[in-house]
Amino acid sequence: MRRREAFAAQTPLSAKEGCNALKKSIGVLDTTLRDGAQSASVSYTVKDKLKILDILDALGIGFAEAGAPAAVAKDEELFLLLKRERVRFRTLKPVAFHSTCREGVAACEDELLKKAVALADEYVSLYGKSSLAQVVSVIRTSGDENLRMIADSVAYCRENGKRVIFEGEHFFDGFRADPDYALQTLVAAVNAGAERVVLCDTNGGSMPGEVKRVVREVCKALSVPVGIHCHNDCGLAVANTLFAVEGGASDVHGTFCGIGERCGNTDLCTVIPDLQLKMGLSVLPPDRLRLLTGSARRIADITNIAFDERAPYVGGYAFRHKAGAHIDGEEKWSSAFQHTDPAQVGNSSGILISDQSGRAAVAKRLRELAPDTAKNDPCVTELLARIKNEERLGYQYENADGSLALMMLDALGRRKRYFELLDFKIVLSDPTKPDVLTGCLLKIAVGGSEALVASEGKGPVNAIDIALRKALGGFYPVLGEMRLTDYTVRVIDSDAATAAKVRVSVESSDSRSVWRTVGVSTDIIEASWIALCDSIDYMLAAADGLV
Repeated sequence: MRRREAFAAQTPLSAKEGCNALKKSIGVLDTTLRDGAQSASVSYTVKDKLKILDILDALGIGFAEAGAPAAVAKDEELFLLLKRERVRFRTLKPVAFHSTCREGVAACEDELLKKAVALADEYVSLYGKSSLAQVVSVIRTSGDENLRMIADSVAYCRENGKRVIFEGEHFFDGFRADPDYALQTLVAAVNAGAERVVLCDTNGGSMPGEVKRVVREVCKALSVPVGIHCHNDCGLAVANTLFAVEGGASDVHGTFCGIGERCGNTDLCTVIPDLQLKMGLSVLPPDRLRLLTGSARRIADITNIAFDERAPYVGGYAFRHKAGAHIDGEEKWSSAFQHTDPAQVGNSSGILISDQSGRAAVAKRLRELAPDTAKNDPCVTELLARIKNEERLGYQYENADGSLALMMLDALGRRKRYFELLDFKIVLSDPTKPDVLTGCLLKIAVGGSEALVASEGKGPVNAIDIALRKALGGFYPVLGEMRLTDYTVRVIDSDAATAAKVRVSVESSDSRSVWRTVGVSTDIIEASWIALCDSIDYMLAAADGLV
């Protein structure tokens, strides 16, 4: 009997072709808090994880690997909190992540596995090697012992009332080298009680066609749901996930914003709408899909990473047009250069304004605030001339929607001046001393009132930001909702050395939106002041319903 036939004979599960057909409904397991936490420069507090779990639940995600409670102290604290306070979610199932028991140790005697099972609520995600080469070279044990470790661990979880998802680590590498053994690892898990199995492209080196073919073979052999977990080392995580679904996978794993080990994981911000809008599968309720863009931005904010504005579906530029032909086409037919309605994912369309823009583009933007604005309106001419002049000086408005909106209000004669700077001083400390704060003394006028405040911050810009909002907070309480989320500096004319102009870009946000402002000067503090003032003016204008 050939080895493949032997495998089929030892499988007590009936082979169901239905697993090989496209599913009407696709399950999602989010691993932002586990695999995403393995991304460089990413670290979550317990409070961060609870916030993200709430976001995932509101979005309608089914499962989330909340962490490895037996290995990470913060994750242990999280799972203890979930159990102690009996935190309940509407749809979300928090999953505890752990490996199979150790070589030569019974599952019931493996202290770390016992701890993970004790801390888990309902679900445990167990990972084990599906590659015989990995078993021999990394675990340094036999193939039979590895199968014992898998079966024993799953059975122990089941005996203790837990439902098990088994993740076959390095599955595609293992299947490529020894398909029969790779399949045997899944069978061992299923026979021991695993409800779901997951095929992991751990090295991220598989190609889409191969993934589809392998998934199809696995689905023919098993009757339990088959999931796919891809890494992005070849830039193919999303493509591989989609091909896996075409091959019969019913569960997809991924992270928000594609964060994760090395090059990251499958980006759920892309793969969810791809599955739902392009392949016609049910992933999230339609009303929840509209929360995708906002959810992605909030998770990026909590994660403290720069949000990719060029990301498909959810990026700020995903449905923004700059080329004249594209703007003209979009004006005549909204679908001319948009592959889907951005509102379906909670995004919006628009145009980017720059010194390359013409009167038609500028008029279109002005109509956002003044619907009757015509192409030949004098305010269009005024605004276009100002944009071209200021971009010549180093400003860039396609990345500064907040500053552009204020210029539009200027052109329309609707801008309000919320405060006036009377004086400010910066007190710089010894830069050679660690943890020494910079001071700022600021004096402003609001109407007939004046305010004088002092503040300290981590550098002059932070000190100015704190002082400015401190001074204005008594006049405009809404500023308490605002915070600076990103600050970048670019040298414009590097040949001028220390006398070069710099462009400062500031990103700000509140609970509802994100906006960007810009300032340019040969003095980095002045450039920062311009951008910071614009950010505050924009929020106050928004609060007044002007933008």
